[in-house]
Amino acid sequence: MTFPLSKDELKTLSEVKGKLSTSPFFSDKEYQLYKDALSLMVEGGFIQRRNSMGRTAYVIVGDADVFDRWVKKHNIKAKKLSRREWRVAVTAAIIGAVIGYLLSLIRIF
Repeated sequence: MTFPLSKDELKTLSEVKGKLSTSPFFSDKEYQLYKDALSLMVEGGFIQRRNSMGRTAYVIVGDADVFDRWVKKHNIKAKKLSRREWRVAVTAAIIGAVIGYLLSLIRIF
């Protein structure tokens, strides 16, 4: 998952939190479905991977509220960066258009 997260990705994070509150293990099918969310939760410090009897267990080690704030902060940061990139692109396009227009006017005269 990359920031900013979509509504579906945020919903997936909630589903994983609910699943982790009942069981630390995931079936292979569930792991394939949730692997991006699990990686994000490990990166955010909310859970840790542990090997237990040949299976991977995911143990909650952080506070859910702190993790939610971390996700929200990164979403906001990514959206700001995206807006900045759009502004730069639009400005560059306008400058390019003006230069092209000026060159056309110079050729006419």
